[in-house]
Amino acid sequence: MDENEYRQFLESIHANKCWFDKAILTQRFSCTRSFKTNIGEREAVVCKNNADAELCQRFLDQVYANVNFTLGQTGNVSRLTHAKEIKVQCGSINGLVNICADLNIKINGIDITNLVNIAFKQYPQLQELPYGPLLRCIAEWKTRKRTKKIVE
Repeated sequence: MDENEYRQFLESIHANKCWFDKAILTQRFSCTRSFKTNIGEREAVVCKNNADAELCQRFLDQVYANVNFTLGQTGNVSRLTHAKEIKVQCGSINGLVNICADLNIKINGIDITNLVNIAFKQYPQLQELPYGPLLRCIAEWKTRKRTKKIVE
């Protein structure tokens, strides 16, 4: 199954794409409103709730609108590499955790949808969200280093 077939099949089965799928698949973060499914040899993450998926999409769209300089990109970014996608998703989650801490909001564990809902409650207009700390967390996020293969 090639990449296009995989994406078409995924879209036909699951209308509710999880917008933080790469972050969840790193197993560093979780979301109570998502579930994992296998398609062939691949693992995909799907959102159980349309409204929550829409909020996550709106949040990430706003982050992507502000992240070009942080990632060293110029112009309009239509598609990021896998590593940069992970950096944006994981870094923005850490940024939301830091923003909650700055606002003295207690959170129980890192539940992605809960964090996004808190962001929308505190900043109904996402343009008001403090993007400085958020973008700093994205810039500081380190992806997993590749392991070197030993050739004998």
